[in-house]
Amino acid sequence: MIKRSHLKLTGMTLLMIRLLKKKNIVKASPTPPLPENLKGAKEEEPIEPVKPDFPDALALQFSLNSEAVKPYFLNGDSDHPVNLWKWTSSDNTAHEWNATGLTNWSLQNDKSQSVKAQANYQFGRYFLI
Repeated sequence: MIKRSHLKLTGMTLLMIRLLKKKNIVKASPTPPLPENLKGAKEEEPIEPVKPDFPDALALQFSLNSEAVKPYFLNGDSDHPVNLWKWTSSDNTAHEWNATGLTNWSLQNDKSQSVKAQANYQFGRYFLI
């Protein structure tokens, strides 16, 4: 143990200690750059989303003739035309169609489009209003 009597500091020594404390403030060194093999994957161009050939869809079918005799199923036929409201997930829109069979569909013009839809996809299910 050092006795106080052995520590004789002069005013000049105290001044030097104070100056050294002020000038020797340790700063953290900057982080060195990572080697190439440790860097993450390089950013690539974003991948465009794929539009499926058959996106998820929902359709409602109504007979155009209120007195029509069934069957007017499967998009109707030439004697039983139907009105379709079809929503698709690819563009998240609904459109009105007229159909007279499985392959004979015609999109109604913009002025007669009255169907509106709003969809939400959550937990693997669509919610469509």
